[in-house]
Formats: sequence, structure tokens, C-alpha cells
Amino acid sequence: PILPQSLISVIIPVYNAEKTIERCVKSIVSHQASVEIICVDDGSADNSFQILNDLSKEDARLIVVHQTNSGAGEARNTGLKKAVGEYIMFCDADDCYAEDTIDLIAEDIKAYQQDYLVFHRKTVTLNGNTTYWGVGENVLKLECNWHEYLNTYMNQRSHGGVVGTKVFKRSIIEKNDIHFERFIFGEDIWFNLTYIRNAHSFVEDYRAYYIQYQTLGSICLRPYSNYIDLNMEYVEKFRAYFPQDYNHLRGYFANYYYGTLIWAITRIMDGVDAHGLSQKLSAVRNACFRRETSMYLGYLKEYGCLELASIKRCNDLLNKRYFKYLIRYYYLPKIKSAIVRIIR
Repeated sequence: PILPQSLISVIIPVYNAEKTIERCVKSIVSHQASVEIICVDDGSADNSFQILNDLSKEDARLIVVHQTNSGAGEARNTGLKKAVGEYIMFCDADDCYAEDTIDLIAEDIKAYQQDYLVFHRKTVTLNGNTTYWGVGENVLKLECNWHEYLNTYMNQRSHGGVVGTKVFKRSIIEKNDIHFERFIFGEDIWFNLTYIRNAHSFVEDYRAYYIQYQTLGSICLRPYSNYIDLNMEYVEKFRAYFPQDYNHLRGYFANYYYGTLIWAITRIMDGVDAHGLSQKLSAVRNACFRRETSMYLGYLKEYGCLELASIKRCNDLLNKRYFKYLIRYYYLPKIKSAIVRIIR
């Protein structure tokens, strides 16, 4: 049995993950910290639950919970109720951690006792390419308050809102009743934001890695006719619940909207959310003419949130020069890439 003094609880929502769950669990290795692993089987229809039960016989750290299908957020909430670790981490069942990651995090906890720790992520795509979200090999303790952290560091360093690359204090979660809400997009970001507004110390460790595997059937790869609206649901709820805090985070939310808009346009042009050139151009035009586009991109310019390379891109979108934007940032890169492939 896991003792109450476990340092870290790793919570894993599991749904039809028979092919990857063993890799995930076995990547959670530490020589320095007491760790418990809580796997919440969210009504899997495959062999995931049996695999978890078999793994639990080999690994005393592993706690297996079964529930009817309720979604990843509710599975994580179930895990939070079971956790006894001083610190909380989340991992998806089709992802895993790089070697030594848990030990590096344990070192940080002992050194800094931080409220919030961020570490690196790399994404392995369906075609086998790897994208690194951040660079460096150092550890930084940031001297800032919570809204300075969000406006200055979070988006600009590509940390994003995923909870898999964060370490949380259980005491802060329980004291402030922080939990996952039900959104198609933004469950992770909602948890992060409602947690961060109660945090006072921030550390970034660029040595540790979360390994994210892109999979077929991911909600990120499904078609949506209202992709931007779905991504903004958590923002509207945050504004309704915490209006004063929302005003502190205009730069953060503007950066988030900008990234969502760019990705929405790419999805449209790649044929995920629209088909046929006429439908694609109409969808891009509608995205650029949204009221929120003018508001949030205006905030970006007001707060100076953009790097120089992104200013032209932002100006094209803000001034509704969507066709010019597509030529510059969608078609030309594809043409250049095709030429490179031909030359090679």
C-alpha cells in the first residue's frame, strides 16, 4: 500500500488505451521520490482495465479505479479525490515521460518547494516527426506574481495550457476547490488558470520532458464548424467567474486567441474544417471578421505581446487582409517546401 507521505501522485485518465498504457505506467520511474500512480479507467471498451489490474499486481505504487465513461476531466477529478501525494502530476495514457524526468522534478521540489513547476514537452506526430516545445537545459526560479507569470511567460515560452507538463501542490488544489470543468477544448487551461491565480512561486525546469504522442481520433484532429467558439468557451466562463482577474490577463487571452485563430485558419486550409476552395476562403474570411478578432488582436498590439516576426501576420489578420495572409503564410511556405523536396 502507498503511504500518506508519498511525495508525488501521478494521475492518468485511461480510455481504450490498451496499446499504450503499459508504456505510460512504466515510464514513471523515480529513485529519489515516493510516487503513487492513480489510473482511472473511464469506461474503456477494450482490454485497458485488465492490463491495469495485471500491472497493479507487479507494481505496488499503482492504484486502479474504474468508472463509467465521463470524459478525461472527470477521470482526473476522480484521481484527485484519491491522491495522497504532496504534489500532483497528470499524464495521458498514450503519452509518457522521458528517462529521469520524475527524479529531476523531485530535485526541484526539494530545492524550491514551489507552488507551480513547468517542464518541457516534445510531440511525436503521426508521421514520426518530433516538435520540441521549448529549449535549454537549465532551471529557473521566476520572481513574479501570478498574472505577470501568465502574461509574460506562459504563452511566450510555448508552455501552453496542457496539464501534463505541470506539477501542482495538492494543498492549493484542495483549499481552493480547483477541478476540471467540461469543455471540448480548454479543460486543461481552465484547471491551470484557476490554480495559477492561487499560486505564489514559479519554477521552470528545462531538463525534464513529457513525451506527447499524436494519435488518430484525437479531438484536436476532428473536424469542427465552430472551432474558435469551442476554444473560447473556457475564456468566457473565466471572464464570468473572475471578471477582475480577466482584466489582468488581457495580454494572455489575446495571445491565446491569436494562436487559436492562426491554427483555425490552418485547419480550414488543410481541409479539416472546410472543403473546396470557395468554402475554405469563406470560412477564413468569417474568422477574420469576427468581433473577437478585432478586440483581441487589438489587445496584442496594445500590450506589445508579439515578437517582431509575428507583427506583419497580426496586422494582416487585424486589417482583414485574409487573402494576403494566405499567400504569405500558407501558400508560399508550401511552395518553398515543395521546391526543396524536388531539389533533393
